[in-house]
Amino acid sequence: MLLRADVRWIRGSMWITAIGMVVACAGPGSSGSGGQAAQQPVVKKVISAAAPGNFHTVSSLLAVSGTGTATPGIAESARLLNPGLTGVGQTADRDALLAEAVPTTDNRLWKVLPDGRMETTWHIRPNVLWHDGVPFTSDDLLFTAKLVADKDLGVPRDRRFDLVENVEAPDPRTITVTWKKPFIEADQLFGSDQYAPLPQHLLEQPFTSQRANFLEIPYFTREFVGTGAFKLGEFDPASHVTLDANDRFVLGRPKIDQIVVKFIPSPETLVANVIAGSVELVLGRSVSLQQGATLREQWHNGTVYIITADPRALTPQHQDPTPTIVKNVQFRKALSYAINREEMAQSLGAGLAPAAQVGIALEDPLYKAVQPGLVTYEYDPRKAVAMIEEIGYSRGADGVLRDSRNQPIPIGLRATEREVNIGVVLAAADYWKRIGIQADPEIVSEARVTEREWYARFPSFRTGGGGYAGLSTLDRVRPEQV
Repeated sequence: MLLRADVRWIRGSMWITAIGMVVACAGPGSSGSGGQAAQQPVVKKVISAAAPGNFHTVSSLLAVSGTGTATPGIAESARLLNPGLTGVGQTADRDALLAEAVPTTDNRLWKVLPDGRMETTWHIRPNVLWHDGVPFTSDDLLFTAKLVADKDLGVPRDRRFDLVENVEAPDPRTITVTWKKPFIEADQLFGSDQYAPLPQHLLEQPFTSQRANFLEIPYFTREFVGTGAFKLGEFDPASHVTLDANDRFVLGRPKIDQIVVKFIPSPETLVANVIAGSVELVLGRSVSLQQGATLREQWHNGTVYIITADPRALTPQHQDPTPTIVKNVQFRKALSYAINREEMAQSLGAGLAPAAQVGIALEDPLYKAVQPGLVTYEYDPRKAVAMIEEIGYSRGADGVLRDSRNQPIPIGLRATEREVNIGVVLAAADYWKRIGIQADPEIVSEARVTEREWYARFPSFRTGGGGYAGLSTLDRVRPEQV
């Protein structure tokens, strides 16, 4: 039971690709007077961006881990500062960034061995430099692998390393990973959308000597050094960060000279800034779907660009559910037929995104793999009731489904307190009540999600995550201008 209700601006990794591949011509202009070249005045190209909250870091290590406030926009900024070997592409499943190529079985950089193990190899592009001028090498990747696999670091470790048998660097531009068994996402290691590479020359010493406060060192904030198209300029955790063009970026200098990211926590203030033109770009999720729909109607100087992602899913309790009938597959299928996804997409998603039939985003490369065998559940409440009656329940004159002991079916639905999640469980509860189910929604605070044991013991179904409308002024700041 799914609702596709997340709407965002373009993924940060797509920005990296555009920035890396499009290089501005910066040569001097010429004049016909006396054959003398006249220097044209330089106009600094600056984008005024915004993020819906204050940054606690600009590092993907902390952005991925969630050790601080998971402010939207941090991950997008981190990708601009430090892209990784590969990233999610615009026209392919993955694009090569700092690496020369994405490992595949066709190019022999991804090998499946006869005993079931695998090898993936990346070759670093020539002349990749950290922002401080130090060459980026395979030693940095060895150090990164050691750090992110550390169980005592204080951040959720990269569990993909549980499948890694060995990491080797045969030369300064090559890294080879041996896997214990097949793993479909092996090509994502050291990528921009996960734990990006870290500079050994800056972090090895504090990692060894300052373990207790390693994550608090200035590197992760005002002294961040990456390899990306932009370098960190100012870092004011109460106000903004600036990202300055990197003249030595391996894929070419970006056309944009600077991105100023303002922190605007209030959705109303953010929308007002967009309409007024003082914000040209919003990083990450920003406002509700309803606000996004309203903005699309009122804002005439730009475009609300929509990418559907992260469908909301009602996840069943598979371990000791209450009631036990939730374990029954036919019962769960019946509940799926009782939900009108199209209606939910229109009412909760403001018509901005299609109804979801599976918990995978349409843009996810995996969607293409599962789509041919996708099972759909059209809205059919009569069929839902018939399927539940086949199990042994009967519907009384009052319309309530009861078991042989005349007891109703009490279904609990738990949701975190984000707008779209609340809407999902309230709508699902209403649909199920219509067919005779005693459905009771429960709304819990986001803070309780951290209580893992309690959160895992939900009664029947739960939903989580968040749905937002992302904004961008593509009419004014187009990817080809970056």
